[in-house]
Amino acid sequence: MRHIFSPRNRKRTGKEAVKYTLVSFTGGALNLAILYSLTEFLGVYYIISAIIGFMVGGINNFTLDKIWTFKEKLKDKYFKEYFHFFSISIFSHVLSILFLYLLTEFAGIFYIFSQIIAMITAGSLNFIINKIYTFRAKKKKE
Repeated sequence: MRHIFSPRNRKRTGKEAVKYTLVSFTGGALNLAILYSLTEFLGVYYIISAIIGFMVGGINNFTLDKIWTFKEKLKDKYFKEYFHFFSISIFSHVLSILFLYLLTEFAGIFYIFSQIIAMITAGSLNFIINKIYTFRAKKKKE
């Protein structure tokens, strides 16, 4: 297995990390918009709103990462990769919800700011795991 941060792969990994971050911002914006709208306008409990926002943002992120960040065709291994991506996202989201709850309830941070902190923490972990596991580079035939 090639190391994603080796000198040979560093430039490509760096470009992918930037794209992954930009995609994460779009998913994060969707997540926050849904979180805020459901909580403030519809009275949905903020944890439930965060879960719904996560689901919508996750579909957005997977699709954009697959076709733009990692330059794969949408139909190639879609369901297998989505299962990997979603599994990683679930783990990350549980961690994110835990941070959201702890920062909001015990540190007294406004729930939107707590969510932003949680998303940054989880997003960093997500990139590394998805790069290695979900969107691993295909070996070129020699």
